[in-house]
Amino acid sequence: MMTDFCTPGEGALDAWTEGSKSVRELLDFVSRVTDPDSESFVPEEDRVAVFDMDGTILSENHPGDLEWAMFLRRVMHDSTFTPDEKQKEFAEEMIEVIRTGVKKPGFTERKNECNAAAFSGMTLEDYEAYVDEYLGEPSGTYTNAKRKDLFYAPMLQLMDLLSKRGFSVFVCSATETMNVRRTIAGLPGVTPGSAIATEYELEATKQNGADSIGYIMGPEEDLVYSGKIITVASGMNKVARIVQVVGKRPILSFGNGAGDYSMLTYVSENPRYDSMSFILCADDAVRDYGNAERTVQFKEYAEKMGWGVISMKDDFKRIYAEGIVPKFKDAYDFFGSR
Repeated sequence: MMTDFCTPGEGALDAWTEGSKSVRELLDFVSRVTDPDSESFVPEEDRVAVFDMDGTILSENHPGDLEWAMFLRRVMHDSTFTPDEKQKEFAEEMIEVIRTGVKKPGFTERKNECNAAAFSGMTLEDYEAYVDEYLGEPSGTYTNAKRKDLFYAPMLQLMDLLSKRGFSVFVCSATETMNVRRTIAGLPGVTPGSAIATEYELEATKQNGADSIGYIMGPEEDLVYSGKIITVASGMNKVARIVQVVGKRPILSFGNGAGDYSMLTYVSENPRYDSMSFILCADDAVRDYGNAERTVQFKEYAEKMGWGVISMKDDFKRIYAEGIVPKFKDAYDFFGSR
């Protein structure tokens, strides 16, 4: 039997606003697809839910999303790294986008190229340690929080409930795969295989760009990042990566912007089972860095497509763990002043 969402205990969704239309729709859906006597019943092996990461389950105000903030840390605050002029120029461009919300043409392509190059030559183990160190640092934009603490409490409760109801939970992100794995480690219902994300090319230490099919790795070699990108998991690539990793069509999905539209469409149009997709709107400017005006287009598109709309302002009783609140200062100031 489904636990009432405001009741403390197993399966509770008490971080959600009582009476929330969105959470009621979700609970009704979960009840239908997990009830063997329902016409909408879905076998456990086909209960797949997929969540975008930045802006859907994790704050995008580190500043920017996780990948942006780590790039800025690498280029502007890492004494062990010497960035080239292209990377330094792009860091300034990224800061301006964070402050204004305006992207110049080609921004995403430049971001992907510069970010991959910034970690070129780093071993897989060193990169994972770098991510862990970053996540463990205090947030400069929120009080009482490390960067790894900035997950949305209602969405984590939802992931927990779904996993307890037999759903396999995946996180599909445009951030690099190993980064996503380290970031979501320990979240409800996830495993290392739950990450569906952007792929950076890995090669052997002495490979030096040689063809990977013909190259034979030596016993003394490590894996290092080559600085090249295989696939960026955004837009239609999210759909392709879900198919490649999961091997079946999800029945439930959550996103927060245009980069998730294809994924949300793919899930909501599941021809075999009842399915649902939701857009999360970061529209709370009182308790977080939300902007209702920027979310209007996402809400309108969701309504046109028949998707559910989750409003942080209206549907989240609390956004983060107790005591975590935004500092409401310059969004770039996450390591102090430059």
